[in-house]
Amino acid sequence: GVQRTWFRESESVIEDVLGIKGKGNLKLDLEYVDGPSGTLAYVAAPAAAGPQTNQTMVIDMADFETSEAIFKDDALAGTVLHEMVHATMNANMDMLNFKSWFKEGTAEAVRGADDSLVSAIAGAGSEAALMAEFVAINGLTALPGAPTNAQIRGVYQGGYVAMRYIEDKLGEDGIKTLMSELTKGQT
Repeated sequence: GVQRTWFRESESVIEDVLGIKGKGNLKLDLEYVDGPSGTLAYVAAPAAAGPQTNQTMVIDMADFETSEAIFKDDALAGTVLHEMVHATMNANMDMLNFKSWFKEGTAEAVRGADDSLVSAIAGAGSEAALMAEFVAINGLTALPGAPTNAQIRGVYQGGYVAMRYIEDKLGEDGIKTLMSELTKGQT
């Protein structure tokens, strides 16, 4: 189910938006990770330099009453697309070269995160406060330990705003050219 529908649909969206295709193997692992209302799904970050062609997407079954319920969860569909962006980028480029805001902002831009941005602005107090959070932590290459809400907003939604700005300046074809250059080793 998930691999045949969401994975294929996600790959199609990613190719349309970023111009890159997945490579290698992406295994789906259904397990109990951190309990209800925690992490819904994730693709592990690369542990070694260079493109990663053997990856695993984990879906936390603790967030669902039954295994059939995963197919009825709209939030999971968006999360799967977000994580598929990570998997596709991991398979095509050395993600250790990129900041967290770029990785998360790209994934948020592909899935469309306007609703999340509205919530993040409210959580930060204003648009200016959200962007101040983004600027304050944009040097992070990985979130340390248990991240604060401000760090999450700054990386995810601040990164989303930055990627939307980049897309506005480069255009759709420019984003595809950027991603193509990154697959060739540019940083």
